[in-house]
Amino acid sequence: MKNEYSIGIIPIKKTVQGLKFLLVQHNQGHWGFPKGHPEKGETARETAKREFEEETGITTYNIQRSPAFVESYFNPKQERMKTVLYFIAYVDETDLVIQEEEIQGYGWFKVKSVRAQISFDESRNMFDDILEYLEQTQQL
Repeated sequence: MKNEYSIGIIPIKKTVQGLKFLLVQHNQGHWGFPKGHPEKGETARETAKREFEEETGITTYNIQRSPAFVESYFNPKQERMKTVLYFIAYVDETDLVIQEEEIQGYGWFKVKSVRAQISFDESRNMFDDILEYLEQTQQL
């Protein structure tokens, strides 16, 4: 069985209404966090930054030194396991210029709405881990 590896960012914006999370709608139709494949020689953080900037156009953000979060799942269409490593990043801007070749839509969602918008259980479970981390570190 083949394995696939991607790296992404969990974009968070601090607002007066509380934290908002950026979700993108991939061209395949599902909603999740921005992510992509590493290029040869890139570190995980370099891949995360490049993919985030390419997919969203956002260039003003701060990747946290927090632990990375992982989601793994089996993709039956491609008959492979997929593992995605995510870093938390706080962003300063909310306007996007999406990469139309990969992204068809996006939205900034309050904490209570994120789980309902995310398409896959594995991503929702990872989001729960992120919320737990943010609560424990008093960032939520």
